[in-house]
Amino acid sequence: MARKRKIEGENFVVEGEALYEFSSPRKEIVVALVNGLLEKPEVEIADASFVVSSIEVLKEKKIKGKETFITLSPISVTTVKGNNGYRKIIDLYPDEPKFYENLRRNLIKKYVASYGKEPENKELDIKVIKAKPKRIKIKNTYHRCTEMVFEARGSAELLSIGYEAGFGERNSMGFGMVKMARRRSRKAEEGGR
Repeated sequence: MARKRKIEGENFVVEGEALYEFSSPRKEIVVALVNGLLEKPEVEIADASFVVSSIEVLKEKKIKGKETFITLSPISVTTVKGNNGYRKIIDLYPDEPKFYENLRRNLIKKYVASYGKEPENKELDIKVIKAKPKRIKIKNTYHRCTEMVFEARGSAELLSIGYEAGFGERNSMGFGMVKMARRRSRKAEEGGR
């Protein structure tokens, strides 16, 4: 974890150690990344150079049909709107119903790309527990996105692909990575009986 983090102008400055997390539903991509880092542990991200000091493979989590997730990086969801013959990409927030439908469609598309078939269950219901809108600049473009804590119910296949590949769009730019909230024990859910 970074010891000192601060923002200087448009730059995020880290002093000390930094933690980088990576996930993918395709295990061969994870293996290739780890092998590459073992061969050449020097990494450049934007204008910053890092030396990888350790690599840890985390135990795979079993995703069920109901999970609570916390974003590690904000979720980005878009739609296309036409205006006078021009098409414009519009970023969406969770207060817009289209946000949820486009998020669900995006997960189905990722599932098909990863497994070559449609998921058996395509249901997805998301209940936002907490949301904070963000505006992030990448190169010369600002992206509206949302940091969230949310409960997702429905297809375990879609929840798994979201957990492994990221929820929403622009995942290759770092958007949409989540972690699972700690599961409460059955005793705690029943009121400690």
